[in-house]
Amino acid sequence: MERIESEHVVFGAGLVGGFLGAALMASDQSVGWVVREATRKKLQSGLKITDYHDNEATVTDLQFVTPNPEGLFDVPAPRYLWLTVKCTALDAVLQEIKSLVGPETIIICLQNGLGAEDQVQQAFPNHTVIRGVMAANVAELQPGHLHRGTQGGIMLPKQSETEALVPAFQQPALPLRLLDDLTGLLWAKLQLNLNNPINALADITLKQELDQRDYRRVLAAAMEELLSVAKAKAIELPQLGPQPPHRTPKLLRLPNWIYRRAGHKVDAKARSSMWQDLKEGRQTEIDFLNGAVARLGEELGVACPVNQALTQLIHDVEAGKRARGIGARELWDLVS
Repeated sequence: MERIESEHVVFGAGLVGGFLGAALMASDQSVGWVVREATRKKLQSGLKITDYHDNEATVTDLQFVTPNPEGLFDVPAPRYLWLTVKCTALDAVLQEIKSLVGPETIIICLQNGLGAEDQVQQAFPNHTVIRGVMAANVAELQPGHLHRGTQGGIMLPKQSETEALVPAFQQPALPLRLLDDLTGLLWAKLQLNLNNPINALADITLKQELDQRDYRRVLAAAMEELLSVAKAKAIELPQLGPQPPHRTPKLLRLPNWIYRRAGHKVDAKARSSMWQDLKEGRQTEIDFLNGAVARLGEELGVACPVNQALTQLIHDVEAGKRARGIGARELWDLVS
């Protein structure tokens, strides 16, 4: 097997991992890629990344890292191992990555939802495990072309290991931001991710969805439930978007003509990752997003019927009991 030595290894180069890996390469970083065979074929000629500011970068000659017949990765351990697989895949890959993790390897988790880093830390109790957030929407416009359609980038807790990463993020298509409050950040990102099932159920672009008030009313109600749960846990959410978290539901409920003037600008090409999962028949992360809000609400005695209903609707689509393409008024009636 070819010996590949990389400062970074991206494990699971889907939307987030693909964009991250390409941005690192465009910043002159050495990157190894662990991907499925179908993804490897798709990226064989390279990967193009763009964003809504018209930044663009193309990388070629991706260094793919593959296991040997025994399932072990016979390559030098990277300094940084970026886990970008979905929460639903974590259990399956924790055993697989053991041969990639060296004594000094830092593991960075970029899953949506809550609790992913706890699973990884339990598997690697003597390693530094860092939880981060990809606070932006990434969509695949065509094979080999990923697009960041909203503001935000990689967000990590501010500490010595992450401060050392600053030189690795010189590509403007993917900014790096270091924050002091990781818990609040994770909940703020979760608040934004509550829209994932709405967009997936609507089966339209994010802009088309957010242009319709009834879809926004569903999202506002789901967000208010999350804010109630966060308040019960004494968690303060930082501002990630153009409005403070507690004002966002009020903005979403505004009439269309007012919202379009005051609302968050969304790239016309953007869709949620959950839309992509349902389109390709993959299991979604709904239980780690809206489902997690509903479970925590039940534990704390905070009613979360909208998040519970959205979770069930996604499970119905996954099971083939319901089709995508639910209209705005119909969705509002289903969850209210």
